[in-house]
Amino acid sequence: MEEWLGATSGLGYFSKRMMSQLDGAGVFAPIVIISLLAITLVQIITIFENIILHWRNQ
Repeated sequence: MEEWLGATSGLGYFSKRMMSQLDGAGVFAPIVIISLLAITLVQIITIFENIILHWRNQ
């Protein structure tokens, strides 16, 4: 977490800046964005895995 909040650009920098302005929504928005991105990527990988490795389901 330190690496993310110690950033000089990107979502970590944005979150750090919002924290200094006491903007709660701005602090948690990057966390929500990253979480949704991770969930989406896991779903895409699962779909491709089921297509490519279809014999595993038998």
